Amino acid sequence: MFVVMQLILCPRGLKKMPSSDYARNVFINCPYDEDYKGLMDAIIFTIIVLGYAPRLALESSDSAQNRIDRIIRLIEESQFSIHDLSRMVSKKSDEIFRLNMSLELGIDFGCVKLLPDRFSDKKLLVLDKEQYRFQQAVSDLSGIDIKAHNNNGAKIIECVRNWFAETVGVRHAPSAEKLYSQYTDEFQVFLLEQAKILGFNESNYINGITTPEYIDFVREWINR
Repeated sequence: MFVVMQLILCPRGLKKMPSSDYARNVFINCPYDEDYKGLMDAIIFTIIVLGYAPRLALESSDSAQNRIDRIIRLIEESQFSIHDLSRMVSKKSDEIFRLNMSLELGIDFGCVKLLPDRFSDKKLLVLDKEQYRFQQAVSDLSGIDIKAHNNNGAKIIECVRNWFAETVGVRHAPSAEKLYSQYTDEFQVFLLEQAKILGFNESNYINGITTPEYIDFVREWINR
């Protein structure tokens, strides 16, 4: 089983070295629905402002590549990961809750535990809506530290910012309050201006702009 897991986690060879961007890449494992979009955008914004590179399955829609293979590659190429388990509970009766986030966390956790020679420097942030709710669904993870965001944009920026300071070792980072103010009062104005130039409607540009475009706009705003 151990060998099989190694081959899954490193399908192109067990001695493959991390990419040159490994120490800057942050894999984001989160829901992609419209209700979560604002939180995901806030995570991406914070990561880029702090000098790191967000990596998501949404960065490519290549139909020639299997999604799980793409996710494994992103996990392999990222020293840091953010896993949000806040969609573990179904919204209504007979609705199946989502397991993708738990699966991807398991793959990433497996890298650290099963391949320590390659991934001992990996660092993971686990998020949830409430502090201890995840233990009811993934009891094997009881005892690990997680951060709760309460489905709030300001709070999720605080969670990510503080994790970078506490665990990744980032110093002199803007406060969570300043980051949130920049995100809402400055960047959102810039984003709307750019969206209008491209012909997006003001009522739907948030969902119309793709994730790679959004990432580029954050970087343009920083470098303007």
